[in-house]
Amino acid sequence: MTNQGRNLKYLLDTNICIYIINENPTSVLKNLNSYENDEIYISTPTISELYYGVLNSKRKEENLMKLDKFLNAFKGNILEFDLKVAKKYANIRLFINQNNKRNIGDKDMDIAAVCLANYATLVTNNEKDFNFLPNLEIENWAR
Repeated sequence: MTNQGRNLKYLLDTNICIYIINENPTSVLKNLNSYENDEIYISTPTISELYYGVLNSKRKEENLMKLDKFLNAFKGNILEFDLKVAKKYANIRLFINQNNKRNIGDKDMDIAAVCLANYATLVTNNEKDFNFLPNLEIENWAR
């Protein structure tokens, strides 16, 4: 799964997906295009956040078309919240509670659990929400 200590899978956080859909900032697109399709993934928790954002927007139809186009590009590269992810989620939540770490949202815990269960690097512009979690590799493509 790893090459010289680096994960070969990259899981896109919700904010990175939004940047790609909106084609801004260009640094995200540049990074995205430097990897092969089989290295880039999205998760079902992220998809649920994206759909919520569309349904809560003023331009639902336009945004739904953009989201559908984006999701079509990731067919076969969607990591689901399954049993192994549920176990990682429980470990993350326990770690946060036992170590008095600042609580992060359930969806962020879900996304982190998907990363850990699938040996993926999380690509996010919200590093502060995740950087205290042990063993979670993070990259920021928005810089």
